[in-house]
Amino acid sequence: MNCWILLLGFAATASAETEPPGVRDAIARHENELAAISRRLCNARIAAADSQSYKFAYALADLQGNGTLDGIVYFKDPGHCGSGGYNLEVYRGTEGGFEFVSGTVRVFGPIRALPEHPYGWATLIVNLRDEREVLLRYNGKAYPLAPPPKVKATKAQISAAKTVIE
Repeated sequence: MNCWILLLGFAATASAETEPPGVRDAIARHENELAAISRRLCNARIAAADSQSYKFAYALADLQGNGTLDGIVYFKDPGHCGSGGYNLEVYRGTEGGFEFVSGTVRVFGPIRALPEHPYGWATLIVNLRDEREVLLRYNGKAYPLAPPPKVKATKAQISAAKTVIE
């Protein structure tokens, strides 16, 4: 699998062998937390997440402007997509790995990051099914669950953004 890593503004390709330690574990931990809620509230029978089963592209970027690399995960497997696009998740980089911050559904690449940081996190640009490029702005708690179709990225924003995942 090919992916892109953005390290302090410089993009480079990487292979699955260089996947950052802890990304898969963070995804599985988040999936297991969601499953526990479903089991508790709905008596759902959901198996534990298998961290090796995920297919995704990822990027490491300093999304908070604090010198720590955060993870952007763009899923590529059927379990994380629908007719409107794929799931995108953002993980905070920590000394011990990564922690889930927020997830957005129904997006397509490329994924871009703007240098602006409203509420402490970089604004992302994603594509919708109809190829419109829209902004995902962190609101102080999360990125939007679904991309807001009317918050289109301008040409200037697209030019200013760094492509983190093709």
